[in-house]
Amino acid sequence: MVSGEKIIGIDLGTTNSVVAVVEGGDGR
Repeated sequence: MVSGEKIIGIDLGTTNSVVAVVEGGDGR
C-alpha cells in the first residue's frame, strides 16, 4: 500500500474519503 501511504502524507482528510471508497465501494 505504498500509494495509500503517499495519499496519507498528502492530506489526511482526502485519505479518509479514499478509505471509505475502498472499504464501502462508495465514498458517499
